[in-house]
Amino acid sequence: ITEAGAGTLVFTGPDKKSPQLDKLVIELKEAAEPQPEEYTVTVNTQGEGTATAEPTTATAGTTVTLTQTAAEGWHFVEWQSETVTVTDNTFVMPEGNVTVTAVFEKDETPEPGDVNKTLLEKTVAYAEGLDTTGVTDTAKKAFEDALDNAKTVLADANATQEEVNAAWDQLLEGIWGLGLTQGDKALLEKLIAKAESMLPNADKYVETTWQQLVDALATAKDVYADGDAMDEDIKPVAQALLDAILAQRFKADKSILEDLIGKAEGIDLTGYTAESVATFRTALATAQNVMADATLSEDDQAKVDDAVAALQSAMDGLTAGGAPETTDKPEASEKPETTDKPQATEKPAEKPAQTGDSAQLMLYVAALGAAVVALSTATVVRKRRS
Repeated sequence: ITEAGAGTLVFTGPDKKSPQLDKLVIELKEAAEPQPEEYTVTVNTQGEGTATAEPTTATAGTTVTLTQTAAEGWHFVEWQSETVTVTDNTFVMPEGNVTVTAVFEKDETPEPGDVNKTLLEKTVAYAEGLDTTGVTDTAKKAFEDALDNAKTVLADANATQEEVNAAWDQLLEGIWGLGLTQGDKALLEKLIAKAESMLPNADKYVETTWQQLVDALATAKDVYADGDAMDEDIKPVAQALLDAILAQRFKADKSILEDLIGKAEGIDLTGYTAESVATFRTALATAQNVMADATLSEDDQAKVDDAVAALQSAMDGLTAGGAPETTDKPEASEKPETTDKPQATEKPAEKPAQTGDSAQLMLYVAALGAAVVALSTATVVRKRRS
């Protein structure tokens, strides 16, 4: 017995004799699992195009996926088969071979006389009369490219209706884009000019806020050069540059203090009382610290003047050892003359326009501030013409 299954064994012996069976051995073996049968998928085409199936052989119940690609000038119509129904380019493999056919049809080519260019012609005529002044660079280029393409299609006697329609759509988009106008840069230009005029005097301004001006100016120049910058791009940059200009302060005038420190440092303190020398040294140290403080602006001028007054007083108060006799004090030529005290006439007669308390600059800033407010009310309106 070579095949699996159930059955009956019958032993037949000679007539009138009992069957003689000395030994019967039955050996059982595990039968191999039956292999499912695979069926073939055949794909044909009708018309111009290609079609495939995946997989090309499959067992019953397997999902088969079909793909098709129409040749140029042709389009796919449907799948046809006598044994299966194709849904969404798939079918389930039955118990048996399958043949499917991809049906393609040739595209219809309209006659030249069927192409209608009237709408495109009217739109081109309208577009040629539009003004692109002030339009962002990108929007302007898109409009010009669309207009050139539309003219090319109009001049093409073999242009299809699809090409005409596409050119018209592109031209419409270009016309609508003309609503993207550049922002008003007049205020920004004035602020940039003001900031640049301050650069040559960088050493006269307090260092702590100077970098703010340098950075704001660099950003403002980038936006000013951007042909696509609109009002919402310009406004915050202009405000930041204005704030940076307003933040600048001239350094405090330390010319008198510097001269007085130089004279004080040259005084020979030998022979003066310890108390007067201690007072002098304290005043000198304070004056030197004020002199070294690069953060002091004109707003802190009082601190500088106080240091001058304190040092001058300490110099005048130096007393010779023993009795405070005026003859034992340094000669008048050794101490600063009274004219060395900070006099109003010794301060610079003229200063450049300052960024803090100067009335002239504040008038300028007020004008710029009003312009910033006006700028903030501007809105960008995108024109759409149909």
